Amino acid sequence: MNTAITRRLGATTRIKDPSRPAVLYPQLYAWYILAATLDVVVTHAILHHFGGEELNRIADALIRRFGVAGMIGLKYSSIILVISICEFVGQRNLRLGRRLAVLAVGLSALPVGVGLLKTWQWTRTPNAAIETLCFENREFDGCALPIERPWMRDAAREQPCPGDPLRPLASW
Repeated sequence: MNTAITRRLGATTRIKDPSRPAVLYPQLYAWYILAATLDVVVTHAILHHFGGEELNRIADALIRRFGVAGMIGLKYSSIILVISICEFVGQRNLRLGRRLAVLAVGLSALPVGVGLLKTWQWTRTPNAAIETLCFENREFDGCALPIERPWMRDAAREQPCPGDPLRPLASW
């Protein structure tokens, strides 16, 4: 415990031990907050720069209603919840609390890694950079006019137009 308990006249007083940190796993929480923040950044890039979709219905509803602020609010609310659970469990079982914190870091870093790899793939592969969404039913030579994105090159316009419009490539 990081507190000393003293009893005086029937009242219990807790005195904080200054040699102990305020939380049980500060280094793991710092990594968790970093991974969660990177998740917000990568998700924002995929949604707003690559035309992706949020598959989490709760997150999608918050993003549609409140924009990026909704995504940030949801993520940081989940950070508070996860750290509280790790602290609660860690007060009773240090080893299990540490395992939960490590699991939280890993699970939060996984979508960041996948998102960065997919973003790298989309920006490096010329065919993956073409989206063929229709411009309000306007057509170009019998097929949907490709929407040009900032990462596309002039060579992307020379690619043959597929027969059916594709959904955005970044379905996230």
